[in-house]
Amino acid sequence: MSGNVPNKILQYGILALSVSSVGQWLSLPIGPTILWWAFYALMIWTMIRSWDKSYIPFWLIAWMLFILISSVVGTQFCRDYWDWKMLVGHGFGYAICLTTLAAYDPERLQQILGFLYEHFWKIFILLALFLSSDGISKFMLPISFLAIFYPILNKKYRRYVLAGLLITLIFGYDGRADIIKSLFCVGVGLFSLRYDTAKYARRYYWVLYILPFLLFILAANGTFNIFTIGESMSVNGGETGRITMADSRTALYEDVIETNVQRGTILFGGTPARGYFSRWMVEVGDNSDILGDIHYGERGGTESSVLNVFLHFGIVGLLIYMMVFWRASYMAIFMSNNVYIPIVGLCVAFRFLIGWIEDFDRFDLNMFMLWMMIGMCYSPYFREMSDDDFCEWFDNVMV
Repeated sequence: MSGNVPNKILQYGILALSVSSVGQWLSLPIGPTILWWAFYALMIWTMIRSWDKSYIPFWLIAWMLFILISSVVGTQFCRDYWDWKMLVGHGFGYAICLTTLAAYDPERLQQILGFLYEHFWKIFILLALFLSSDGISKFMLPISFLAIFYPILNKKYRRYVLAGLLITLIFGYDGRADIIKSLFCVGVGLFSLRYDTAKYARRYYWVLYILPFLLFILAANGTFNIFTIGESMSVNGGETGRITMADSRTALYEDVIETNVQRGTILFGGTPARGYFSRWMVEVGDNSDILGDIHYGERGGTESSVLNVFLHFGIVGLLIYMMVFWRASYMAIFMSNNVYIPIVGLCVAFRFLIGWIEDFDRFDLNMFMLWMMIGMCYSPYFREMSDDDFCEWFDNVMV
């Protein structure tokens, strides 16, 4: 296979991924699941083919191997079609981490991103009338990556960022977590106009990793639960306010932890073939769920990526997963020759924090962009660039 073919597959693949990523919120048929699984398999195969064998970051490889081993073990728990569907679906969702292999090479990533942003708005215009609010906010997430580098954007792409932010705020209001991600990236980009963001990244890097553990401990011992703040703030907001700000996460944490305790899978998790026992789904009498059918009394997964990792891979898997993020951010912030990759590292640390609240583990554009940033943090090519080198690279992205 020539070197250009994998790049073409990834270029057109990311456009297809932008459609499949919002299929749940799109009032148009996008094809059978098996077809998309075949497409995901092609993307994964292409990413592996793109792997520079000199690129062997320990924690990232450990995470990939842990996913593979746990998935193989999970085949022993599959009792019927629905279990196999859950295993394969979750397997693809976690396999998106292989994006890091493709993001390692600046030239390849430049071609992929340039192709995406060249056609991004064309696809959005075609789909806009058929997308729900959640779908719009998720479709706009790639624009957030541009916002990180707002100071070096040309006028055309600055307009792209402002348009993407306005569309997200006005029409994507249901995607609360997506709005937070977008606002953070825009805030970082605007902050960079006046201040040295790389310097502040070194200062707040630890905060973003320590904060979720601190909040978890405070909530666990009953001292303070951040998820209930919204409910107290929405007392005077009427019924709509109470629904919007309702605590929908505490019960998830309780259910997932209790499931792993009951099964004795605290250390290594229940594998991607198993879900968790959801009291809420039983109470409402719902037999289906957007994240996977309720099967044998189990819900396929949660809205929190960190919770899903703990559910499927236990404490050991969660520690490896955390180390992937921590090491990526550390290398980006403290081991870079330019001021731009540390900003990417800060955003990766922020996404780890958000993962405790909401981030779906799916083979989609949202996770593609996240693992792409992680790949940039690990890549010595990106970290060894000077400021001018990075600006030149980024200029070629903005076609």
